[in-house]
Amino acid sequence: MIDSNVKFCDGVRHLYIPGLNSISGYINGGLRQWLASSDHFLPRAYAKDDLLEVTFYDATEVLSVWARDIDRLSCAAIETIVNITVSSKNKKFIAWNLVNYYYAAFYSAHSLLKILGFGLIQIDDSIIRSIKQKCIALGINEPHITNGMYCIQFDFMDSCMRFYKVNRYNESHKGLWQRFSDFLSILIGVSVESGNYDSTCIKIREPSEPHPQSLYTYLPSQDAERIISRLEELKSILNVRGNHNWLSTVRNIVNYNHGFGVWYPYKLYNKQYDKVLDMANLCFNNPLNNIFDAAAESDLVIFTKYCQLINALNIEVLYDLQGRHPENKSFLRNGVMAYIKHYNVS
Repeated sequence: MIDSNVKFCDGVRHLYIPGLNSISGYINGGLRQWLASSDHFLPRAYAKDDLLEVTFYDATEVLSVWARDIDRLSCAAIETIVNITVSSKNKKFIAWNLVNYYYAAFYSAHSLLKILGFGLIQIDDSIIRSIKQKCIALGINEPHITNGMYCIQFDFMDSCMRFYKVNRYNESHKGLWQRFSDFLSILIGVSVESGNYDSTCIKIREPSEPHPQSLYTYLPSQDAERIISRLEELKSILNVRGNHNWLSTVRNIVNYNHGFGVWYPYKLYNKQYDKVLDMANLCFNNPLNNIFDAAAESDLVIFTKYCQLINALNIEVLYDLQGRHPENKSFLRNGVMAYIKHYNVS
């Protein structure tokens, strides 16, 4: 990664899940499997629909299963990127490579949100059954929860986790990108968390309101503005069609409509598309580097660069998080970092 006096991680480090940097190992299966099968938590009764609160016994155990999800997603992102190759038959066939760029960014966005306290988790039937069984055993009312994507909030002072559904996030792909865009708005300082467990959980900031999670609060203005300018570019690209879902839209055009001329007979193929295969290592650059500038590029080059920008943001944070383990034994060492080292990635 390129050295710089200003780094994205410097502006978001205050958002790292407390204690995550000290986790050395993880429990296989991740948080969803833990909720579906573990006896190490108890549900709390709530009257509000689509809100679940559970009390856990061991914060380290909870962080360990969360760490597993972060490592799993980051491994998938990097492994997907480094295995992008030129077609053995025709270099113009880049369709699946574009899909791979998208999914790597999708995994990286999930990883970033999980590290920085804005993670999403899917609640399914197995988790609901587990909660129901525990409520029956405790003799308490079951929470009114349904399948779908939930925001998660950790409250280690109260030994609890809260899961709440927000309709605009309740879709696997479009919901993720809406959540990610809202997260960028908080970093930029135009939106704030409301503290509510409903559709107003993130709202536009009033001019007189503080913005305690914004980069402006933790960095000198000039440094914050340099990072924010790049985040504003990313947010603008996500929202180019007004729905924060442009990356997924392009993926769908390639995957389902066979558009952009990247499938035989390549009639609409643009020579700029040749750049797509040259950008597989872009994610290992400093995300503030001008190499991510996509002005005057074709749609697919813009798409690839911004997918790689998201991957670069995640990779920078992963390195920073690993380096902050007090004994240099981060859970990332034997996971995603071992993959990077073993396959000589960068």
